Amino acid sequence: MLRKNFFSSNTHPYAMGVACDSILTKAWLEWEPKSIYQGLVELGYDMVDEVNAGKLGAYRTSVKTVLPWTDWFSFEHVINAFNSEIVTFDKHQPCKVKYLMAGVDTLRLCQQIQFGDEVKRYIASCAKNAELLFLPDPLTFCMKYLCRPKYKCNDCGNTDYDDLSDGRCDLCVGRYEDGILKDQPQKGLEDRGLNITRFEEYDYFPVANKFDALKQLSSDKITLGLNQLDVQIAKLLDMHYYRKEMRDRLQENLQEVKHAGINII
Repeated sequence: MLRKNFFSSNTHPYAMGVACDSILTKAWLEWEPKSIYQGLVELGYDMVDEVNAGKLGAYRTSVKTVLPWTDWFSFEHVINAFNSEIVTFDKHQPCKVKYLMAGVDTLRLCQQIQFGDEVKRYIASCAKNAELLFLPDPLTFCMKYLCRPKYKCNDCGNTDYDDLSDGRCDLCVGRYEDGILKDQPQKGLEDRGLNITRFEEYDYFPVANKFDALKQLSSDKITLGLNQLDVQIAKLLDMHYYRKEMRDRLQENLQEVKHAGINII
């Protein structure tokens, strides 16, 4: 048997979930919450507290549905619950970016599903609120929403965000003629608008490169200044260390499950 407070302490949510899969069988995924908590108490475990009840609920949502991958509000609730925040289900509670990093890791353990655009935009908005210029692994897939690609037309001089499906300048092909967006060039303009130069909204590579160089070092070996680059690095390192702490906790908790003779299904 696991320690009595395994489900009422600072245990990783994925470890709690897979332990319940074995201890209660996967039937628990369909039980009412009170039945889950009572079932654990009857097996000798402490009563699940509010924080860990949220973790178990988030785990169930993540293995039974695709909502955390497709709906930003569900995603926000699940990520916060995974990171020991008490969720108020009818309120918007923006996620810390370090929670997003650890939470995406946990979601990918539950199911392998691609994130939808609205969730990617939500992640990028959290990064913008934190004044970040770069998103490291496992959030790099959202960079095009944080640092949006742009283009400049070398014929008319128009500069705009690069959301072109056909690679043609919007102005040169009359895509917004009369104020109405058209999904194709106007008649007679089909051969225009191809002379464009693509570029990033800003250069985030100095941040990415310095972060990659420092992230493997222990914090006591890193000295940072107060310039913009180092402020960015300090934020990223804090996020990185938190993610590592959560991953280490998961491995420790999974070992605890195995040593208790509980098979991970």
